[in-house]
Amino acid sequence: MSIIASTLSPHNDNIASSTLSRHTADYHPTLWTHYFLQFASQSLEVDDETMKRIETMKDEVRKMLVPTTENPLGKVDLIDSIQRLGLSYHFEAEIDQVLHQIHKHYVQHHKITLNQQHHHLHSHALLFRLLRQQGYFISPDVFNKFKDEEGKFSEEHSKDVEGMLSLYEAAHLSIHGETILDEALAFTSTKLGSITIDQSNSNPFLAAQVVQTLNQTPYRGLPRLEARKYISIYHQHPSHNQLLLTLAKLDFNTLQKLHQKEFGNICKWDVCCLDDLPEYLKLPYKEVLNFFEETEEEMRKEGRAYSVQYTKKELVEAYMSEARWLNRKYIPTTEEYMKIATISCCYPLLSTSSFIGMGHIASQHIFQWAQTHPNIFKASSTICRIMDDIFEQERGHVASVVECYKKEHGVSREEAIDELRKRIGNAWKDMNQECLYSKVGMPFVERLLNLTRFMDVIYKQTDNYTHAQGLMKNSITELLLHPLPI
Repeated sequence: MSIIASTLSPHNDNIASSTLSRHTADYHPTLWTHYFLQFASQSLEVDDETMKRIETMKDEVRKMLVPTTENPLGKVDLIDSIQRLGLSYHFEAEIDQVLHQIHKHYVQHHKITLNQQHHHLHSHALLFRLLRQQGYFISPDVFNKFKDEEGKFSEEHSKDVEGMLSLYEAAHLSIHGETILDEALAFTSTKLGSITIDQSNSNPFLAAQVVQTLNQTPYRGLPRLEARKYISIYHQHPSHNQLLLTLAKLDFNTLQKLHQKEFGNICKWDVCCLDDLPEYLKLPYKEVLNFFEETEEEMRKEGRAYSVQYTKKELVEAYMSEARWLNRKYIPTTEEYMKIATISCCYPLLSTSSFIGMGHIASQHIFQWAQTHPNIFKASSTICRIMDDIFEQERGHVASVVECYKKEHGVSREEAIDELRKRIGNAWKDMNQECLYSKVGMPFVERLLNLTRFMDVIYKQTDNYTHAQGLMKNSITELLLHPLPI
């Protein structure tokens, strides 16, 4: 995903075309060509009647979310459904109010205290996850009550598929030092993976949810894609809410039309530039600079020119370092490589750039914070770089982190990958910890979280970014092309 920067100079156009050759691989052409251009000129407006219907339904859901002091726990499953269906952005204030009440009345010294009525694995695991996702630190010690006398998770819970699934999801929000959640993840992964058809026949919804979750943990999945998948099975839920289901479908289709229009406009801009393509990398370089110049001008009008100044210098320096490594055929140490490659992967740039469009809440303080290389930036970039490098070696390039680790430690490729995957797991714990203790607001943290989720989805089993005929194509089709039947 990185670009060699020896050609990234406005004064080296001739060099780029005459003395330097690009290391290429036999990648397939784009699957879409100019397909999305049609959306740039189409009228994709949602009719007024549909919009009124959506607003009416949203009002009904808000009434359902009004917390009651007698039983705020009764709203937990509702909140879970709203979030999984991709509707939570409409009800952020209401959800926060309910979870605040629950935290106030059912959490003492960071520990969940539920009465006997809710004394089952699903309730504890679901509440643990929802509160942690909301930014509350909740102790995982609550799960000790589900262990046997030998200190292991009791086998009797392996038959509780719903509880096991909830514990599996909760365990993905672990931070460093939480051994019990590591144990929970190992236990539930094994048990859920061995569920037989007979065990799940009585609840086809739960069976489908187990398959989806083991394939992609929702917390690490792309929110819109996860919503699309969950909507498709929610009708099988024994007590599904038809109002929520209909609203989720209408909302998904409405957003899809908006994204189609936006994507069509992006493609239109791109195609207009194709006739003027100059030497290798000249255009990308100039377009990046033009983007920042135009953005900087807009930000200057708003009094926020500082928001662009923090995004350029380090990336070019990282590219130059990689260019020198390539020319010298130098294989750096793992740490030396990661120091540069976590910048050249562009995630720090993308993360900081995403703040630019957030308006005045992205103050100068936020960009100064980003320049301090906070742990969440490091964690996100580490996951990006390692997951990409495990698969991307189809053309001559700077040595990957796999090659660096192999040479440094004298191990096989398989052993190197095993160790690097452990680093990915630790980086996720860093991400989770930053989400709990970040010095900036969740809107900023969430952007980094979503960028990291992209890597977990696209590079989990193979390089679906380069070889886009499978998962990538299917995901784009589901998100941008096919509306949900109402």
